[in-house]
Amino acid sequence: CEELAALLAEQPDDTSALRYLADLWDRLGAPLQAGPLLRRLGELASTSDERAEYGLRACMMFLAGDDIDTAQEVLDDVAPLAQRESVIELRVELARRRGDGRALSESLEQLAASSREPADRRAAILVAAERAASALGAAALALDRVRRAQRLSPGAADAVLEARRLEYKL
Repeated sequence: CEELAALLAEQPDDTSALRYLADLWDRLGAPLQAGPLLRRLGELASTSDERAEYGLRACMMFLAGDDIDTAQEVLDDVAPLAQRESVIELRVELARRRGDGRALSESLEQLAASSREPADRRAAILVAAERAASALGAAALALDRVRRAQRLSPGAADAVLEARRLEYKL
């Protein structure tokens, strides 16, 4: 690590050294060391695909290191370039970490709508979105989401139970 850091001090835009050191920090369990290096790699990337890939990885590192604000900032920068589903998955995690129920509910709904996962997995995501909406007191929205989950996966026990619970409340 020290040799690579010294090399980067002399040549801060050496992409090979940045990539290797970022991977090394990641494997050593130091995400807040890897994050800035991945972010820099994104800035130096020659294609939008590379920029998106490094940006998403940097965001994940900052999340792993509990630097939520920097993770959000990085995600906002690369969101227009990255795969929609990957961006939404990170938005879900950011909302969870922040305790933002409204953003969590909306992001989960977006994830269920844009996901290529099987119907039962998308239904489970909608049930999670329903629970987040229900926790906010948005019973009608929660019921709509759980009913959509039931249509996706009619045999999903969670969806059936949540729908009955909400119908009883309303």
